[in-house]
Order: sequence, then C-alpha cells, then structure tokens
Amino acid sequence: MDFPAALRRDTENTDLKDVSLTQMMTFLRLLSVLKDDILLPQPIDISVHKPPLLLPPTIATFVSKATGIDSESISACWSLLKEEVWSLPRPELSMAEEGLFRDNGWKMGPIQAGIRTYYGDTPNYIQIGEHQFAERKLIAMWISLMLLAWYSALVLVLPKV
Repeated sequence: MDFPAALRRDTENTDLKDVSLTQMMTFLRLLSVLKDDILLPQPIDISVHKPPLLLPPTIATFVSKATGIDSESISACWSLLKEEVWSLPRPELSMAEEGLFRDNGWKMGPIQAGIRTYYGDTPNYIQIGEHQFAERKLIAMWISLMLLAWYSALVLVLPKV
C-alpha cells in the first residue's frame, strides 16, 4: 500500500483535517475485513475486484462509530482510501478491534428486523434467504397472486347486499 501517495492525491480535502493517522489505520483495517459485507448490497454487475463508489450506510455508520471519524469524513476517507482498502489482505483482528465490532457493529448487520436493505436500484435478483435468490419479476407475480387471493377471500366472507 502506498499510503503517502494516497494522502498526496487529496491534500486539499478539508474533511480529513481532523482525522488522525490512528483513525485512518483503524478505518483501513476494519474495512479490509468488511469487503464482503460492502459488496453484499451492491448490484450484481459490480466487479468484486474494484471497490464500489460508495460505502453502504450501515457500514459507514459502523466505521464512524468504531473509529470516531464523523460521517462526512468517512465519505472522504473512503474516496481517498478505497483502492488501498481493496488491495489489503484480510488482517487478523486484535482483541481491541474485535471489541469495536462487538460494541458498534453486531446490531448493524445487513438484515435488521428481518428486512434486507438494497441501496440504489432494486437488483433483478433479490436475496430471499441465506442462499436463496428470486427474480424480481417472480416476486412481483407472488405479490399480485397474494393480493388476488386476499381479495377473493374477502369477497367470499363479506355479506351480500
């Protein structure tokens, strides 16, 4: 990783003026562990070999809380360091870093209250289970059929006038 070159690329960015080197290193290490989670809500046609343009909001919020970097600076750090994050091998986390996940991250997984959130356009294939996906058109058909069934059942039980 050419960290000095990354910093030289964006010397004019005032969002990073309050970010310490320790915070940036923690940012790099945490996100290099979270690459799969960063890719999870991305559209299926995004390359896994390049970092996405934006961090998912849950990941950005977690990293902000874990590093103490404000949310505006998280976006600036990602823009500056995403290539370095993507090139890093997955590090072995220290006990302190594992504590950051325990204290700040476990409650912020990609599924919250049984709801999976997709960012941007809804993909053509939607994850409906841990290893199950369904085409968006099929899900729309399921919804239509369910609404038709509910309406039919309602018509049968309503008193006839």
